[in-house]
Amino acid sequence: STKWLKTVSASLALTVAAGTVSAETLRVVTDPSFVPFEMMDQETGEMIGFDMEIIREVADRAGFEIDLNTMDFNGIIPALQTGNVDIAIAGITITEEREEIVDFSDPYYDSGLRILVRESNGDVSEFDDLEGKKIG
Repeated sequence: STKWLKTVSASLALTVAAGTVSAETLRVVTDPSFVPFEMMDQETGEMIGFDMEIIREVADRAGFEIDLNTMDFNGIIPALQTGNVDIAIAGITITEEREEIVDFSDPYYDSGLRILVRESNGDVSEFDDLEGKKIG
């Protein structure tokens, strides 16, 4: 049977820049390439998906409007840091390093990501065994 490594997991996080919750319209950014969580509807040009439903519901319940834009994932945290956006909603893994520079909501999804190795591979049985190896 294929070996599964349970120690690799990711959470989606709603990240809010400090001091912006009182604004009437908040600038929200996402990366449109994480289907089915955030994606562009090719017919309407509208951002759709699980995360888009969440941010719209949060905005509705909290009483603010959103100005939703897209950008490459690598620019999301820097955009929060510089104040160019107020909220990021994307498949962002919460790490200690990221928690030092942005505020995360409570995680609302655990993707349960796994790494598969060949059955014949006796070298990898836990996360630490991946140290120094190429993954892809």
